[in-house]
Amino acid sequence: IAEYLNCKDKLVEVNCACLLRERAMSELCGYKKGAFTGAIENYEGKLQQADGGILFLDEIGELGLEEQAMLLKVIDGAKVDTLGEKENYKKAVSFILFCATNRDLDQEVAEGRFREDLLSRINLWQYELEPLRKRTEEIIGELDKINFEDKARDKFIEFAKTAQWRGNWRDFKNTLKRLSVRGQLNKTECVSIENVQFEIEHLQSQWSKRNGNVHTDPNTVHNHELLNPLDYRNDIYYQRLCEKLGKEKIEQKHPIDILQLLAVLRICKGKKNAAETGEILYSKDKNPSSRIGKFLHKKFGLSWELARVIVSD
Repeated sequence: IAEYLNCKDKLVEVNCACLLRERAMSELCGYKKGAFTGAIENYEGKLQQADGGILFLDEIGELGLEEQAMLLKVIDGAKVDTLGEKENYKKAVSFILFCATNRDLDQEVAEGRFREDLLSRINLWQYELEPLRKRTEEIIGELDKINFEDKARDKFIEFAKTAQWRGNWRDFKNTLKRLSVRGQLNKTECVSIENVQFEIEHLQSQWSKRNGNVHTDPNTVHNHELLNPLDYRNDIYYQRLCEKLGKEKIEQKHPIDILQLLAVLRICKGKKNAAETGEILYSKDKNPSSRIGKFLHKKFGLSWELARVIVSD
């Protein structure tokens, strides 16, 4: 956008998460030498730096109510009052304002954490950036920079398209760096399918811990414990189901049915036969092995034998 508007050299970025109380005023409006303790030289604030260009306020939803009030006053007046200025002088500034946030600001307003008047002031146009997993072309474009074995690349792309990417682009970039380093350590100097599997499990572990779930390895999850329901697409058993039965077929199922199946698969692990699994799920039924078979086949077209393969090491 900055290049299109010929403002690339006048693009000023501000991380609003770092703007707290007095620092917010001094950072945005600037200050004169001696204006306060530590002001050892004149500083031109971000608003003045952006004059004639673009001011980008990143993470604007992180601002406190006091900082929001100060920002609204500055934006509305379009004039900058430099701290420590002896004369009653305010410099007029003009810039294009862009704001970004990962918060729902309408919800923040409703809950009293964001000023409605500030939202009304900045909300001229609104653009919602799709999550990384829906921007397939960007994912594939970045992978071209790394040497993959054929199957390894396909496996990672399949994972990347369904992964939640909790840290969005940051998570993805770090993943590529780790894969690149591991690939360079291989004899082929290419990322192997083992490298990809290791990275997938690493990410699943990280994301699961952020959800407050200690158990991330399907081999260590207790019988009735599932990963966070909202993240079932990152579940290793879910991914194996997609590989065996087809992703389109699985995604047609209702999320509740999928979660139920993932729970059943965890119970299947380590069991010798369908009867042993059925005893746990249908202990009061006359024919528990038949019941588990009907559940797997009727809802998912899945046989007991294939279920055993999916949960095998």
